[in-house]
Amino acid sequence: MMHARFDSIDGLYRQEEVDEAIARGTAVCLVETAKEADKLWSREVPATCCPGGSKKWRPEYSRMLSDADVVLLQYNGSSGRQRIDQISETLHGIARGIWILDSKLIQADSTADEVWTTIQAAPSWAPAATTKEPYLAAARRLVYYADFGKVVKLDWIIKGILAKAHTSYLFGPPGRRKVRALG
Repeated sequence: MMHARFDSIDGLYRQEEVDEAIARGTAVCLVETAKEADKLWSREVPATCCPGGSKKWRPEYSRMLSDADVVLLQYNGSSGRQRIDQISETLHGIARGIWILDSKLIQADSTADEVWTTIQAAPSWAPAATTKEPYLAAARRLVYYADFGKVVKLDWIIKGILAKAHTSYLFGPPGRRKVRALG
């Protein structure tokens, strides 16, 4: 079993194989656990997860799926949808495409062809339109590349927006007092 020691690894599960799938232009499923990822790989469907499950997703993981077509499997109703939206926002602008698929649609006995047909029918994800603070939503999509190829733990001044000891960009419409926000 490949997933036995995965919780101690800092990065995405089966990253090398996922990178190969991305290079071939094959979609990658993001699932809850390494066991679920292995089940999909056994059907020739590339899949990955992060250590500790999707509740432990960090924005830094998004760059590991750069230029990928990512299929997010949704679990547990509305709380699962909220988690999917959070992960999707971090992938937006980094992944080539994002699709949402209810995990119940993939049956335990589904063949590889049936899984791919289900994936191809999945709806694509688009960011929620916000009229209140569209610039804040855009800023949260930024990912820090302090040392490309490594996951970097950041200390935040404003969580997910302004990191300590890193260059950050603050942008917005004219006259919105961006400089005063820092003073």
